Amino acid sequence: MWLIDAQAKSITIFYPDAAPQTKRGEDSLEDELLPDLKLTVTQVFQQAGIKHSTQSDNFNDK
Repeated sequence: MWLIDAQAKSITIFYPDAAPQTKRGEDSLEDELLPDLKLTVTQVFQQAGIKHSTQSDNFNDK
């Protein structure tokens, strides 16, 4: 399972028999189940059009 945190711009990957791994920035996202997957965390957020938000951004949106 992947938990995507848009505010922290991180992706935490949960494996059944291992500790979770949190990836950020130019960390590579690779998985044995998807051998052709070659992405970085930055690419995921860029493709999704998610920009980094700050506390002041969140306050101004309300």
